[in-house]
Amino acid sequence: GRHIALGKPGLSEASKRKRLAFAVEHLDWTIEQWFSILWSDETWVNGFHRRIWVTRKAGEEYEDSCLFTKVQRRTGWMFWGCFSGRKKGPSLFWEKKWKTINSERYCEHTLPLVERHITLHPYLTFMQDNAPAHGSKYTKTWLQNHGIRFLKWPPNSPDLNPIEIVWNWMKQWIQEVCSIEIDSVESQGKKMKPDR
Repeated sequence: GRHIALGKPGLSEASKRKRLAFAVEHLDWTIEQWFSILWSDETWVNGFHRRIWVTRKAGEEYEDSCLFTKVQRRTGWMFWGCFSGRKKGPSLFWEKKWKTINSERYCEHTLPLVERHITLHPYLTFMQDNAPAHGSKYTKTWLQNHGIRFLKWPPNSPDLNPIEIVWNWMKQWIQEVCSIEIDSVESQGKKMKPDR
């Protein structure tokens, strides 16, 4: 049958155990408890959003011919955002002059937004994935020193983060409404303009 191609390799046994432990630990959470999480993540925005479909049999999802290779460095913009419950939190475009995201730059540019937001909403617990800049000792110490509670997140688990659905909607909207060519935007210095 027709299926969406997966972009990640399978989970290790250790990752599977940690994901299961996370699920069991949170099995009986109420909607109010889930609404107290400030979900966050980064994503690349480049104006071209598509799903890759493959024809395969059951059990073939991890065959090389059914996977696609994710490109790490694409043309576009890195965007970080967050939300909790039904409320949008702060967001930012990662400036090119800041270069790659490391622990120090993440703590300098992104986490102060989280701190200000949580100061206004002290019931929130911060969720971030295990990207190197997020999971480093430097970053965890910064969060602790600023009184920010954070959720222990299982490895390799973007599918558990509801913000991934938001990124999908956002990228689809950009593709459908803005119809931009990133190369021409960057080379000509034009702003994104929706088609009307």
